[in-house]
Amino acid sequence: MAEGRGDEATPPEEDPAVEPASRRSLTDTPREPIGTEWDDDEVERERVVTVVHDVAVRPLPPPPEPYQPEPIQIGGYGGLSLRGSSLNRNPAVWVGARGALILGNRFSIGGAFYEATARFGGPIVGSHGEQFGLRAAYGGMTFDWVAWEHGKFDIGIESLVGAGAACVSRSPSYGDDDWRCIETVRMFVVEPGVNFTYTMRDWLRVGTSLGWRFVARQAWRPPNDFSLAGPYLALNLDFGWFGDNR
Repeated sequence: MAEGRGDEATPPEEDPAVEPASRRSLTDTPREPIGTEWDDDEVERERVVTVVHDVAVRPLPPPPEPYQPEPIQIGGYGGLSLRGSSLNRNPAVWVGARGALILGNRFSIGGAFYEATARFGGPIVGSHGEQFGLRAAYGGMTFDWVAWEHGKFDIGIESLVGAGAACVSRSPSYGDDDWRCIETVRMFVVEPGVNFTYTMRDWLRVGTSLGWRFVARQAWRPPNDFSLAGPYLALNLDFGWFGDNR
């Protein structure tokens, strides 16, 4: 029997110091260390991204310019006036001179003087048949306000407030140098009116005006009772400075 098993190959003896690979445990396989190594560059790239929406914003309007009032334009004039009016209810001619300061092409303040130079209606007859004349003159402050304007045409409201005197003269003729007054009364005058003007040049203006002369006077000696109030229609010629925007 011993010789029969001798023909069989005898397996080699294993070295106990070497373990077959098939018998190695999975736990014996070398492993990477547990954990994560962070790349510094990758950490730096991680940022919170904020999305900014591009909203159209209207620019603020520019601040208003400081208020600068326009300077008041100042002008002035002096002129002549020829008036058709009445004196003691008879037609009469009055001549006068006037002047004013113009403020802002709207308002004028000045003065004027008027005197009766002719009266149509016959002389005043005294108790003994004497013939006498009637004279009057007055002046005062004037106020004028332009109510409407269009180009070189103006329509305004005018007024005069003043005082004067009237008298019965020795001569009925206004051309007589010896016309001395024999009776005089003082009077207070208010004249409202409307004027129409046309500015031909910066320095020349023509116009017409109409209104009424109201008079409060002293009493005449009886039986005299001469009326001094009445309407007027005037032609005016003025020279001065009426503004460079006309």
